[in-house]
Amino acid sequence: MQLVDALAGDLKSQQLSRYSKKQVVGAQGVAARMIETAKQLAAAAGVEQLYVHVRTRNAAALALYHRRSGFAIERRETETEGHKLGRPPRVLLRGAV
Repeated sequence: MQLVDALAGDLKSQQLSRYSKKQVVGAQGVAARMIETAKQLAAAAGVEQLYVHVRTRNAAALALYHRRSGFAIERRETETEGHKLGRPPRVLLRGAV
C-alpha cells in the first residue's frame, strides 16, 4: 500500500492515495477494511487527519467515506471548477484518524 510511504514524514494530515473499485474486486467490504487499515497506519505514524477526493457523481464512494467511514465533507467543487481543471468535479472529505 502506497500509504505507508506517504506516512513516513512528520505531517499531521495526509491524503489517501487513489484506489478505484476496479482495483479491489471480489469480497464485499474490502474497501471499508482498506480505509480502516489506512486509519490505523496513519495513527501509528502520528497522523491526525486523512483527506480524500471523490468524484461528485460517485455516490458509492461518497457513501463509503462519508456515511460508513465517518469522513466529513470539507468542500464540493462545482461543475465549472472541474471543467476549468480539466476533470470531473470532486468532493474533498476529511476523516479523523
